[in-house]
Amino acid sequence: MAMDLSDLDYSTLRVTDPIVMANESKLRCNEMRNLLEEMRIRENSRITEIESIRSYMKELLTLMQSKIVEDKNQPLTQTATPAFIHEYPESSGSPKIETNKMARTIHS
Repeated sequence: MAMDLSDLDYSTLRVTDPIVMANESKLRCNEMRNLLEEMRIRENSRITEIESIRSYMKELLTLMQSKIVEDKNQPLTQTATPAFIHEYPESSGSPKIETNKMARTIHS
């Protein structure tokens, strides 16, 4: 009949006793198994997350590439000046950049 190691009274046993050593060994092995299982679960979770991000990035790249091709096929109808830059009258020559919080002037 196998002895239940969890019912042992360690106060009466010596540390070098084979039963105590076997019990400690089993406990340590179980702890290590649990740690390894937790690490495996976390790793699988990270892998799943990375694969999901990779899928989104591929989709975004495909959309960007199709937009670039679409833009190349469009004739240019506007100047290349960004919409947020407005020039002062030609006499002053400095562009004005407007932001949501305040208007700033870029001095050359």
